Amino acid sequence: FQNRPNGFQMEIVPHLKPVIYEINDVIYDKGDYSEAFFFISSGEIEITSNSIENFGVVFGEGEFFGEKELFENTFRIEKVKCKSRTCLLFELSML
Repeated sequence: FQNRPNGFQMEIVPHLKPVIYEINDVIYDKGDYSEAFFFISSGEIEITSNSIENFGVVFGEGEFFGEKELFENTFRIEKVKCKSRTCLLFELSML
């Protein structure tokens, strides 16, 4: 989002939907259709895949995920679950 024009972030804010997950809840699974991507407001998520380089990657507050498959219009290639007690995410749906 750093290369976006001024005001881009403010344009997407009305489209963000808050969602809460609890520990071990699956946010999306490998093979799911890509409908949205997520910004992490609080908590941590864990991304796992079959590749060694992406196994057990943890993202936290201020980070985002799920955009690659969404923008490429492909199915999810990784599993993502809530790693902390709760995760507050903001979902940006393309539907």
